[in-house]
Amino acid sequence: MRPIDNLRSTEIKSSITHNGSVWCIIPLKKGDSLLVGVIYRSPNADTAQNDYLNAMMKEMVEKRNSHLMIMGDFNYPDINWDTQTSDHPSDHPSQGFLSCYRNCFLYQNVTRPTHYRAQQQANILDLMFTNESGMIND
Repeated sequence: MRPIDNLRSTEIKSSITHNGSVWCIIPLKKGDSLLVGVIYRSPNADTAQNDYLNAMMKEMVEKRNSHLMIMGDFNYPDINWDTQTSDHPSDHPSQGFLSCYRNCFLYQNVTRPTHYRAQQQANILDLMFTNESGMIND
């Protein structure tokens, strides 16, 4: 495989301020493009920060790029990604995030725990979302 030496990206700004994110667009062949987002959500995020993050993700998905990849540390240890559920009430931040994820028609690609701490259950905190099934192989 030959290295890609002419790959260029352009930073994209969201109209919604979320300090823990960066976005760029990478032009691909035949007019396609890849929108890439990297997000950090603090485990101590308040309601407003959670709402901003969800609104920003929705805004970026609605840009309708041919390919989309959003990755980062979302810090939702209470979401079971095997079942895509949370046992918390409907007003809990994890339920709002799951609703955003579903409404954006995204695929979550991380299937094994990414966070281990002594005497605690391993969790999937680092996530990778795409707008198409099978976009990530490994």
